[in-house]
Amino acid sequence: ADAPEPYASMYDWRRMPLPLDDPLTDAPPALRTRAEARKKRANLDAIKRFRAGYYAMITLLDAQVGRIVQAVEERGELDRTVIVFAGDQGSMLYDHWMFGKGIFYKGSINSPLVIAGPPHWRKGERIEQPNELLDLAPTFLELAGAGEKDRQACLGSSLAPLLTGQGEYRRRCAFAEDATTR
Repeated sequence: ADAPEPYASMYDWRRMPLPLDDPLTDAPPALRTRAEARKKRANLDAIKRFRAGYYAMITLLDAQVGRIVQAVEERGELDRTVIVFAGDQGSMLYDHWMFGKGIFYKGSINSPLVIAGPPHWRKGERIEQPNELLDLAPTFLELAGAGEKDRQACLGSSLAPLLTGQGEYRRRCAFAEDATTR
């Protein structure tokens, strides 16, 4: 889908950076072959247009989240509200001459996750520690005051220690799979 104005024209496709390019020397042969074929037939203007459109959609989404936050703030509930923005994994945007999802590069497997909460929480930090979307259920349960037994029934680990700075977040790695990746 294309973003509506004013977002559609926010990013000049002619100024979009070119995709990341590398020789993929460590990639599996099938992936390398696919990337080399895409590179040979690539239309750089079309790729730049696609990237500009993708950025426009992200900016549109960001503006809509901003409207929600503003409405919560206007109601006087912002200090008592946890706002979670979680998304599907990213898109390669033709980096490494790959397109879409399901390729085990960071640009594809990372899922956006932004959590904002009460004033006593840690603010403005980017946490690089691996996490999974299945960590959200135990996080919500802990934040809502659920007992340990209910929280342990979840497969994930609560993100609350990362949000509040109290306690320990146990996850040291994240799991990803795709049945179609060879």
